Amino acid sequence: MHLESLLPFAILLGLLTLLVIIFLYEWIYRFSERTAQDVIPYLRPISFEEIKTLLDPASERYLRLNSSAQEFKRLQWMRSHLALQYVGDLAHNAKVFQEWGKYERTRSRTTLDRETKRTSLELTIACAQCRICALAVRIRIRLWLVKMAILPFGEAPTFASLPRVGSVEMLSYYEQIKAAAIVLSQGYGENYHQKLAHVL
Repeated sequence: MHLESLLPFAILLGLLTLLVIIFLYEWIYRFSERTAQDVIPYLRPISFEEIKTLLDPASERYLRLNSSAQEFKRLQWMRSHLALQYVGDLAHNAKVFQEWGKYERTRSRTTLDRETKRTSLELTIACAQCRICALAVRIRIRLWLVKMAILPFGEAPTFASLPRVGSVEMLSYYEQIKAAAIVLSQGYGENYHQKLAHVL
C-alpha cells in the first residue's frame, strides 16, 4: 500500500481526533447550568469602540500612509495580536451568554414564560453566529501571523479583508447578544439589570 493512499485516511483520522479532543474539553470544562448568577463574574471587559477602531479600514489606511513599510509590518503584527485578544474576548463572552441562554430556555419550559423563551432563543442564536464569525476571523489572523513569521519579507496583511470572513457580522451579532441579555436580565430585578448593563 502506497503512502499516497494512506494520506486521506490520516487526515480524516486527525480531524476525528481533533473533534474528540474538542468535545472532551467542552464536556469537562463547560458549566452544567449557567444561571444568571454565573454570568457577570465570568464576563471579560469589552471595549467595543476600541475593537471597531482596530478593525476599521480607515485606521489601517492612516497607519499605512504614515509609516514606512517595515514599521507598518511591525504595527500589523502587533495589531494582529491585539485583534486576536479582542476577538477571543468577544467569543468568550458569547459562550457565557449562550450557556445562560440555554439555561433560560430550559427554565422557560417550566415557567411557561413566552417572552423569556423567545428572548433566550434569540440570545443563543446570536451567540452561536458571533462565535462562528469570531472563529473565522481568528483563523484568518493566525494564518497571517504564520505567514509573516515564515515570509518576513512578504507584504503585511490587511485588515480590510476581514469583513469577507465575518468581522462586521461578528460585531453586529455581539450587539444583538447585548440587547437580548439586557432584556433577559430584567427578569432578575433592577439591581441585577443595572449590574449587567454596566459590564456590557
